Amino acid sequence: MKFRLIPRNESFFPLFILSAENVYEGARKLNEMISSRLDDSTAAMKEVKSIEKKGDQYTRDLINKVHNSFVTPFDREDIHELAEGLDDILDEILNVADVIVLHNVEEENEHIKELAEILVISCDFVLSLMKKLEKLSNIEEELDGIIDCKRKARKVYRDSVSHLFSGELRSFDVLKLKDVNESLREAVKQTDRVADIVEAIAVKHT
Repeated sequence: MKFRLIPRNESFFPLFILSAENVYEGARKLNEMISSRLDDSTAAMKEVKSIEKKGDQYTRDLINKVHNSFVTPFDREDIHELAEGLDDILDEILNVADVIVLHNVEEENEHIKELAEILVISCDFVLSLMKKLEKLSNIEEELDGIIDCKRKARKVYRDSVSHLFSGELRSFDVLKLKDVNESLREAVKQTDRVADIVEAIAVKHT
């Protein structure tokens, strides 16, 4: 019979899953907002804002649990960083929605739609990672999937910049669409940061 010298506080893991589910819902709602050709984007942005506020609460709950727990499943600094990493994804998702409303983006744009879809896929991988956080095993598929999403997002972003500066669009349209594309790419990059944090935790505990 194995004896664990350092007991694990299992109550952290459900909170991480809830936080990641909320992140995925934020990405899904943003994608819905964009794929619906940005109809009633103000109302959709309010829904994204509500999801982001819920994410803030999950982050606070996780950080409070770190401070109030005698035993944690892994290093307190790593728990804090991972909680903040998930929150940063939602912050970028909200930023995309804000930019869309601020710039009154109504044009259908294939690059924006493609980046939003990539973000949903990457957030789904993040959710899957959180479900495996307790055992920290067999996470290669998720890590590889998130890296692939980052690569695809980088290519789509580069293609978008090439199109935006092709001379086909008005200057103001170029600026506002570039802002949306940049924010979407940054959101995908934040999912990769979360993957890096989980991978580093796995290395420490294997």
